[in-house]
Amino acid sequence: MNYEAYSGSRKGAVATFDSNGGNDVDQASLLIAMLRYLNYPAKYVNGTIFISADQALKLTSAKDLNTAGTILASSGKKVLSIVSGGKIEGFQMDQTWVEAYVPYTDYRGAGNAAGDYRWIPLDTSIKGYNQVETIYDDIEKYGISESDYVNGMSSSQLNALYEKLSAYEKEHEGEEAYFNSRQIISESTAYLPLSLQYVVKSIDGEYDKIKERDSDTITFTIDGQNIAKLKPYEMYGKRLIVEYVPATDSRLNVSNHAGYANDFIKRAY
Repeated sequence: MNYEAYSGSRKGAVATFDSNGGNDVDQASLLIAMLRYLNYPAKYVNGTIFISADQALKLTSAKDLNTAGTILASSGKKVLSIVSGGKIEGFQMDQTWVEAYVPYTDYRGAGNAAGDYRWIPLDTSIKGYNQVETIYDDIEKYGISESDYVNGMSSSQLNALYEKLSAYEKEHEGEEAYFNSRQIISESTAYLPLSLQYVVKSIDGEYDKIKERDSDTITFTIDGQNIAKLKPYEMYGKRLIVEYVPATDSRLNVSNHAGYANDFIKRAY
């Protein structure tokens, strides 16, 4: 799952899975959904963490720590640079992760399924990336100058680029060709980790579901009247239908419904 810099819950578990990306909260929602599906109790944990300078560079793919800090802060999180001897050692920031209640002795390989259960902390959002060469690194061989690429391309240039990229794809069918300049450093392990990949400075709270204040919401208003207030993940893959029902027979043929907001029946599907 790719790390995306934004604050609070926006996608939810399903959209995070479908888009293969999300921030710490939405990735936590996906992991919790999977754990609970397998009948493992799981919960959200929110607190303040410290990530090292190296972790910040790998997570953001930034070229320097100042840029990494800017990217992290752009999410809307509280981010504090930790400086020692005039050098940035890392960043302190808000974070949401997961704790899963699992049989400790069993998953550590002891083979005792009836052993003690423990809350094990897990976080899929803080990860590393490798920079890889993409087909855009040599964009000029496709007939697009660097200035065109930076300043914008005309529709004819875009069409020409599309045709050349399609030809490239056909020519190199079955070979690896990267369109994204960074790839997740994958890791495979037989056992769950005993600790998180960063330092936890403090824990602010533990909860079973996303708090209302931490969720994005979309409000639909007609003539000053709120007809619906929904979370984005509640609307994912669905339609919002607003149906007008005249309050009286005299309004049946009224083409301009301004001022008749109270006649609306609100339905969200």
